[in-house]
Amino acid sequence: MKGWLILSKFFIVIYVAVISTEMNILNVATIVLFLLCYLALNILIYIIKDKKMIKIIAAISLAALLIGVQWVNSVFILLLPINLFEVIYLNKMKQWIGASLAAFPLFLLQNIILKEYLVVAMLSYVICNICYMYKIKIKKLTYENDSLKEKNYLLNKNLIKDIEYESQIKYMSQLEERNKIAQEIHDNIGHTISGSLMQLEAAKIIMQKDKEKSRKMLQNTIDVLREGMENIRATLRNVKPPSEQLGINKLKLILKQYEINSEIKANLYYDGELKEISHTQWKVINESVKEALTNTMKYAKASEIKVKIQTLNKLIKVEIKDNGIGSLKINKGLGMRGIEERCENINGKVIVDGSNGFSVILLLPIE
Repeated sequence: MKGWLILSKFFIVIYVAVISTEMNILNVATIVLFLLCYLALNILIYIIKDKKMIKIIAAISLAALLIGVQWVNSVFILLLPINLFEVIYLNKMKQWIGASLAAFPLFLLQNIILKEYLVVAMLSYVICNICYMYKIKIKKLTYENDSLKEKNYLLNKNLIKDIEYESQIKYMSQLEERNKIAQEIHDNIGHTISGSLMQLEAAKIIMQKDKEKSRKMLQNTIDVLREGMENIRATLRNVKPPSEQLGINKLKLILKQYEINSEIKANLYYDGELKEISHTQWKVINESVKEALTNTMKYAKASEIKVKIQTLNKLIKVEIKDNGIGSLKINKGLGMRGIEERCENINGKVIVDGSNGFSVILLLPIE
């Protein structure tokens, strides 16, 4: 904005200087001196940062211009419109005031520069209006940008708080679960073992004196320990999640982390009885999916990847397919060979296809 105003004033000054020297050759030094002083004042407007000082200098420039029109050369009136409009905008006055004041000299000017003044006044109005509208727009955009930055900061802050809160909840849940397990062990298994130890000590003492009673006490201890063993198994069954829950949830976590790190959309589909998939097979599936995801991120130039798990009659089918560029010639690197080796170790098979995107299919036997 400042550049346009300075450039406009510069061209008008050059034009005024040419006309002035042609009209008044004897007074060239005075004209040049005045114009240089005028330029110096106007350059100060764009150098100084203090808003009040800028308004004062603009007013001084306008007053000096009027003096120059009166005492040096009337052609200087061509510089009036742009200065006048600038003062009006700096003081946030109504536009019609500037237009009225700029139009006033039209009734006083001679025909020699009347047309030039009219053209300069119109161009000055348009240029100043565009510049100051642009300035207002920049201020508005700057304010909106600062507001968005502040909102983004607050959102990030709230997000961090939510993540910390979620982590705290998970940690508390783990502590509560551990406390529950410890309490069950103490209440059931601990009492069972303590009671059995006391029975065994008593049986040891009376073994020589009363073998029948000692035998009954040993049998009773065996029954109690057997019941305690069943309690231990029941507790472990309650605590330990099924293998399919561990496997599928771990796979969901892998895909979610991949989406965040790569910005590639990762979708999971599954049907059939997931409980047919063993812990070992889940481990192979998850490791293979990780490797396939890494290859997709490196080479595929894909925007989406799909992981589909199906449990059929005798087979578990896992397909990892992306929508990338694919490859008709498949070079099996360490990652792909690792997938094949893991599948072969559990009697599985791997099928690779690069004709339509890139897909890796695992076929694992149901155990």
